[in-house]
Amino acid sequence: MSHFSTLRTKITDGQVLINSLRDLGYTVKLNADVRGYNGQRVRADIVAQLEGDYDLGWSKNPDGSYDLIADLWGVAKKH
Repeated sequence: MSHFSTLRTKITDGQVLINSLRDLGYTVKLNADVRGYNGQRVRADIVAQLEGDYDLGWSKNPDGSYDLIADLWGVAKKH
């Protein structure tokens, strides 16, 4: 069973997202795995690496918007 949640966002500019994440001090990877519970992983276009075992990811939709993908329980527990 997957622990990942997908949340629709209104973000449409991937470069602004990447720059914002870097400005906040996150390491950003492109076309990388989002880490979740018990080693589970899911692929995303943009990934912000968090301390510990969980990440935040964004995947681009056909309409140009990005969905946030994360194991929200794990992220909330640590961050």
